[in-house]
Amino acid sequence: MEWTSEQLDYQQWLALPKKLRQPKTVALLAKQFKVDPATMWRWSQKEGWWDAVNAIKREAIRGEYAEIMDALISKSKDGDVPAIKLFMEMIREYTPKQELTGDNGSLLTIKVVYDDDD
Repeated sequence: MEWTSEQLDYQQWLALPKKLRQPKTVALLAKQFKVDPATMWRWSQKEGWWDAVNAIKREAIRGEYAEIMDALISKSKDGDVPAIKLFMEMIREYTPKQELTGDNGSLLTIKVVYDDDD
């Protein structure tokens, strides 16, 4: 997808943590771009928009990966159970058990309906 320079700037802005964004609001950014905020909303609805924003985020944190993994491993070694669980999930040595239940924890009922048109 080809994005305009304003759209690329908006994607960069969206990829930032809210506390780092300048200007602070979409309305102020729209004013800076000399467009209506509704136009920016329409941009964000275009196919591929959020994939592009997420790609920017991934690229931004790539350099932090080693530090994050070091911190996770350190916490795991210190006995931090959530850190251990996350680490084990990441290396595919642990899969959390998931249970589907109906209302109020009751058994889940599945009704199979067959089409008699054939």
